[in-house]
Amino acid sequence: MTTRPPAKKTATKRTAKTKRARMVPSRREKLVTHFTGASLERWRLENGLTRAEGAESFGLPVAKWYALVSRENAKKPLEDMALAMCRVLYTREPLSAPTQGRPDLVAFYKYLGFDDTAESKNHFAWLIGRKPPSVYRLLSAQGKPSRPLIRYIEALMKLGLDPKPTLRLMEAVAKEVYVPPSDQ
Repeated sequence: MTTRPPAKKTATKRTAKTKRARMVPSRREKLVTHFTGASLERWRLENGLTRAEGAESFGLPVAKWYALVSRENAKKPLEDMALAMCRVLYTREPLSAPTQGRPDLVAFYKYLGFDDTAESKNHFAWLIGRKPPSVYRLLSAQGKPSRPLIRYIEALMKLGLDPKPTLRLMEAVAKEVYVPPSDQ
């Protein structure tokens, strides 16, 4: 007769249920996290986002974002667990984070095939709905693009077109938008 080694204890249905039940907080238990407003602000800075973009990434109004990351509240644990969950997910899986941040206007300008001439800058200004002095400031990194301009360039880039088709599309859009000068 051979003796068998003692059987390993396997988790029964009841034990597995109990383990899961311990992970789920009771109705009266307060949800607590170690993530703070400062951790959200750190993520925003690491990703080069403005405060408005950081707030938008987490689905918060800008005023609430400022309150959350203010000096008085920055070290307090987050009350909304979804914010902490977003923070962890965005850090763990960077592709899940909303694609924001300012597009590189100079790189976009060069991508379209423009050179450093006044004629090119004037044409680019017309294509993006700005006056030439504004484009000179934007391309010299002394200006900051408006949020609508940022969204317009992002929308164009999301199409994934090559430079020539992107330029043709921008020209078609500009022609549709501008009112032709009237003969007076």
